[in-house]
Amino acid sequence: MLIWPDIHFEKAVVADSLGQYDAPRLRFSKAEYLPTGWLGLVAYRLGLPQLAVANPAALLASMLGIQGSAWIATPLQFMAGLQTVHLPQNGILCLEEAERAELVHSFEYVFGATTQRLRLQSVAADTFILTGLEADLAITVDPSRVLGRNIESALPFGETSGCVRALLSEIEMWLHGQPLNLKREAQGLPRISSLWLWGGGAASYVRYVVASPQAPTEKLIGLLPPLFYGDDSLLSALCYLGGAERRPLSHTKCLNELLESSTSAVCYVAPFDHEFFTILLASLQKGDFKTLTVVANDHKVQISRRDSWYFWRQKNDIFKALS
Repeated sequence: MLIWPDIHFEKAVVADSLGQYDAPRLRFSKAEYLPTGWLGLVAYRLGLPQLAVANPAALLASMLGIQGSAWIATPLQFMAGLQTVHLPQNGILCLEEAERAELVHSFEYVFGATTQRLRLQSVAADTFILTGLEADLAITVDPSRVLGRNIESALPFGETSGCVRALLSEIEMWLHGQPLNLKREAQGLPRISSLWLWGGGAASYVRYVVASPQAPTEKLIGLLPPLFYGDDSLLSALCYLGGAERRPLSHTKCLNELLESSTSAVCYVAPFDHEFFTILLASLQKGDFKTLTVVANDHKVQISRRDSWYFWRQKNDIFKALS
């Protein structure tokens, strides 16, 4: 299974998002809509359906042992136009460990003494966890769903969204004068415009028991548990909570292991990579494996070697099918 967590588009913008790539035209069954997205799909694969609708921040908080309300804070670079503010396609920033430590220290100094006792913790290069913000009824949007678009329609809304918006404004003002941004500019790196708050709610929303490494074998249909590859923080949380093995994308001989794995399923979660996708398709056609499932944009497409025999089926653009 190949999961692209960073692809979110409508039919009208497929050409703009992936127009530079030659879309493979293949025979495959109709795309299936995933109401809970790729996170829900992985949760079900792990035999943990109760986590399929959990708040993303609650998953991370549970993995880290954080109590109370939690929010994901993602560093972003905004591009200001004459009338609108956009999040460019490369607008989600990955920060070095020293940069993240500097931000956490500065945030603690500025916001830690507030009545809310706000606290920021570094989780990964592109992920922080914010605690202390009580706004469980606010509705927020994953910034990856706003890439290349105007951010106005993605701002927090709902009954308690006012305090989230207010904090976002304070964070942007704080970041504007950050010495770290001056250093990044001097190095030719993009400024950090915001720490986008999303996926929040009470961490107690997640009810789980951390499984033993053997537990998924008993929960899943099949003899062997799936093997997961990926650096995504939410994938790490799900694998931890489900007791599943996760290997980093930097793992040596990753592709060979994918093709030669004896597990019942291999799940690869990574940003879109056209070259890697082409290699997998070629391996499928050679018979290295029987089925390739592609997940993106809350849809799933399953491609099988047997599909090529159904000559009466029309060949389709897989990118448009996923839209």
